Amino acid sequence: PGVSIQSAVPNGYGYKSGTSMAAPHVAAAAALVKTALLDATSSKIGSLLTESSDDLGDAGWDEKYGSGVVNLANLSPTDLQNPPESQKPNKIILSNVQRATNRLTINSLPARVASVILKDSSGKPLSMQTPVNGSVSFTGLSSSTSYQIVACNDSGESEPLSVSTKSQSKSSGGSSGKKSSGGKSNTPKNENKDDGSIVTKPANGVVSEGVTNLPKLDTSTVQLANGNSYSFLVNDNHDIANIQVTVSDPAVASVALDDANDSRGAKYRVTAKAVGTVQIHVTYQGATTAMQVEVVPAKGSLTLDTSSYVMAPGDQYTIGTFLKDENGDALTPEQVQELMDTGKFQVQDSRTGSVFDLVQLENGNFQVTGKNEGIGYVLYEINGMRVSVKITVQSDVVAHGQAVRNMIYWS
Repeated sequence: PGVSIQSAVPNGYGYKSGTSMAAPHVAAAAALVKTALLDATSSKIGSLLTESSDDLGDAGWDEKYGSGVVNLANLSPTDLQNPPESQKPNKIILSNVQRATNRLTINSLPARVASVILKDSSGKPLSMQTPVNGSVSFTGLSSSTSYQIVACNDSGESEPLSVSTKSQSKSSGGSSGKKSSGGKSNTPKNENKDDGSIVTKPANGVVSEGVTNLPKLDTSTVQLANGNSYSFLVNDNHDIANIQVTVSDPAVASVALDDANDSRGAKYRVTAKAVGTVQIHVTYQGATTAMQVEVVPAKGSLTLDTSSYVMAPGDQYTIGTFLKDENGDALTPEQVQELMDTGKFQVQDSRTGSVFDLVQLENGNFQVTGKNEGIGYVLYEINGMRVSVKITVQSDVVAHGQAVRNMIYWS
């Protein structure tokens, strides 16, 4: 969030902190990039902003500073030029493709690659990925089936590379040795979400010529503890009358429209109902993109008595924190402390005492004391699942909270 940013306030100017102050500066920087790259997608602009930011705090992305401070001065002139028409990506080299059962991973991509398309043997597009750290991965594939891999950018597509996945065999060497059974995916999970889900891979990004109607989902694989929900976006598409969303097994999960007016696209919410694995199919103008949702058993639940609280400096508020096991029985303070001692349950202040002080009480609750004006979060994490309470410290306010159910199931 922005810290001590000068802005217009009633009767003059003042300094405020928080995401509300940071967002206009980031939006302005994005607008400047857009003026130079008129055809750039939102994901491309986002990458340029984060890659050119001045890093703060721990090296790389961290919870306190994110990707750092936006600094367009770090962008070179070539970063703000569209590739010439003649610069299509080169063909992907076979030796840069790692094959595994039901998965293809492409490393060391050629230059000027905006996205990679996976096609069937006839050339029909099946999925698309934007590079993350110079690599893309396609999962859930059929063993020993031939596919085409194509690199693309705004200037066109490369020549296709034909490749197949590795036939199923026993694991050896440095692999985990776990068999893929019971509908569970062995794909490494790399991103925890605040709503209790674990997103394993980014999904379809830039859509190139020939597949312009392919629905662009922001995730391709999600793991949920039973009872949790997760919202996904159909990026850059608000035509909800013509977007069709279906679930392969409604007994395992359900899907409903969450927000038709989200600026990023139509937002849908998946709610886990039973243990199992389902496919969410999103169809638009005859083209379909699939997302896999794996529902795993819940080992317990974490409930907070509020989702946000407003207080003045010096005010105190005790966050009611309720942990239950899989049978719905409340954990004792001793059991809660054991979870914390073993690192399975962690509670921390996102602003490390700059906005409020956080103290654990003997009964397992947490006491917040307002310190300086600003916005911070009390971050709860249990077994990789996260939930938070927003704390706003503001002078001359009447303390109040938003008593909205703030609950996750953990596994």
